[in-house]
Amino acid sequence: MTKKLALIYPSQHSDLYQSSLLFSPLALAYVGAYTPKDWVFSLYDEYVGNVVDPSEIDADLVAMSSLTPNIPRSFYLANKLRERGIKVILGGAHVSALPEEALHHVDSVVKGEAESVWPQVISDFENGNLQKIYDGRMDQDLKDIRLPRRDLIHPNYKFPSVITSRGCPYNCDYCYLSVYKKNKYRVLPVDTIIEDMDRMAKTTDSGSMISFADENVSGYSEKDYENRIELFEKMIKKNYGFVWGAQSTIDIYKKPELLKLMQKAGCRTLFLGLESTNNQSLGNVVNKEFAVGIDYKNAIKTIHKNKISVIGSFIIGLDNQDKNYVKNLASQMKKMNIEIPRVFYLTAWPGTKLYDELKEKQRLKKGWNKVRKDIPSIEYKHFKTEEIVEARKSIYANFYTKPYIFKIVLRWIFKEPKLVKFFLKMIKWNRVKKWELRKLQQEQEESLRKHLEDHFKDTEYAYILSEY
Repeated sequence: MTKKLALIYPSQHSDLYQSSLLFSPLALAYVGAYTPKDWVFSLYDEYVGNVVDPSEIDADLVAMSSLTPNIPRSFYLANKLRERGIKVILGGAHVSALPEEALHHVDSVVKGEAESVWPQVISDFENGNLQKIYDGRMDQDLKDIRLPRRDLIHPNYKFPSVITSRGCPYNCDYCYLSVYKKNKYRVLPVDTIIEDMDRMAKTTDSGSMISFADENVSGYSEKDYENRIELFEKMIKKNYGFVWGAQSTIDIYKKPELLKLMQKAGCRTLFLGLESTNNQSLGNVVNKEFAVGIDYKNAIKTIHKNKISVIGSFIIGLDNQDKNYVKNLASQMKKMNIEIPRVFYLTAWPGTKLYDELKEKQRLKKGWNKVRKDIPSIEYKHFKTEEIVEARKSIYANFYTKPYIFKIVLRWIFKEPKLVKFFLKMIKWNRVKKWELRKLQQEQEESLRKHLEDHFKDTEYAYILSEY
């Protein structure tokens, strides 16, 4: 008898309304790749699709992947599905940190990476013997990893993603990746990556942007470096029509030969987690000792020389950041000559060292649905909630000034004209479109919030929703 698997990305808000960078998630596409071929799939993605009605899902088994702010929605769907006799599996960083909480709502939790344990999950389900917890360790070799099922990615995503490596050797106090205790950096086989890119190239228009969803595309060791060179050289030979962006560490500027290969292979932008303009303090919460002492401006200048732009990511709300620091942040970012800023609030993800420390100090606010990088969710040392919200808005407004926009255009108009169009589109979105569409997002969030409150009120799980 044919078995039916429903794949769900639950969400209390729709990125379709607000985000200008909709890169496709791959977690459930990989789950699909490790599911037997005789299973029938259905896909539901609330980030970019319609709101899921659990009474209409036709499945024997449901697999969900969820981040902390969407955990209330995940638990609600799981409760309703299980009332209908449907088994539910949930994965993601939140349930990896707090599996016992999740097991009050789901049948099984997958911690870490699903690929290594999913065949066992399916076998146990078919034999009526599902285990409570499956540990997908994040230190296992990826030499035999399968290609993701790209037909199991929602068509509303603007940009496709590819994974060329996994894991991170660092253990930053604030980072959700620190939840995974055996988190080893590993590269995928080059030929596997190329095969996946060949498939994407058939459906991706020339000049389109794709995303490398790696934590660090450049790697950490000499062996990683050799693998990256092999990958980029093969990409150059393939001459793909698409361009791409990736995440890296700031010390990539020390590898100019790698930067040259990346640019020839199609790299046009790097997302750098700079976190603070005062990198002497990065050893405190951020644990990025490798960045201490680096002159960000000169490092970015080297990246620019290789015709690669920079998206700089910063955290506000660290205890060593007072109002004066935040007031000057926009001008400091402009001095570094980054093209696009991404400014996030310090966020305490469950299972991290930062979360435990702030919980002990009673600086956490209740409600998983508000634990997001774009919403204040802790008590900050130097800011009230409304103050830090206004400070973030001010940073963006002070960064996107006409003289600086003109400077960016001049920087790239002759080097890489296509980038100018991309930047202007991003700037327009951040200054106008983002705030216009926020209303649509808020309307959906308000509707779902009331629905979830009615479901969880007067239960011991009311704490998972915001109380402020």
